[in-house]
Amino acid sequence: MPTDQSRNNEKELLARLAAGDEKAMEEAFDAFYLRLYYFAKKLTRNESEAEDIAQEALVNFWVNVKDKGVQPDNTESYLFQMVRNRCYTFNMRELMKAGKQDDLSRLGKAFEHEVENQLMREDIFNRIFREFNRLPGQQALIMKMIYIDGLHTNEIAAQLNISPNNVRNQKARALDRLRTFLADSLKFFLFFY
Repeated sequence: MPTDQSRNNEKELLARLAAGDEKAMEEAFDAFYLRLYYFAKKLTRNESEAEDIAQEALVNFWVNVKDKGVQPDNTESYLFQMVRNRCYTFNMRELMKAGKQDDLSRLGKAFEHEVENQLMREDIFNRIFREFNRLPGQQALIMKMIYIDGLHTNEIAAQLNISPNNVRNQKARALDRLRTFLADSLKFFLFFY
């Protein structure tokens, strides 16, 4: 559930986008591109098409806000819906090219199921990412270096000028916090999904 602060940040970003602030567009791109790309890649199974879809969604979002006055209630949902629709169109077009018109009706149902699953995964990822960002400074940095940058314990220790044991201890503490959060989130998802 978005906080008042995140709603205010979103409104501010939308106002800056509407004013044509290119820096705001860079911030939106940095905040959403990778997630939109991975979402599109999962739905299309095509890397280059996923890149195009994610970029096109962000450009269209900017044009819609700046030139057409669109003010979505939830920017994230708005962008993911745009990507979802483009992926569906891409998949339909690919099936038609392949001459599989009889598969088109099945695709609709299967695609909806896949989108639902992917949106649920995205929601879980977003919750974990927010919790990840709430970790104390060094724990968050170490977790980022391990799970996002793919660095090993000794590499992290060398970069941060700390012992490998310290890296392992910080990682263990962070994982304990995340496990507690995940256990609570799992109860939430089992109840609502």
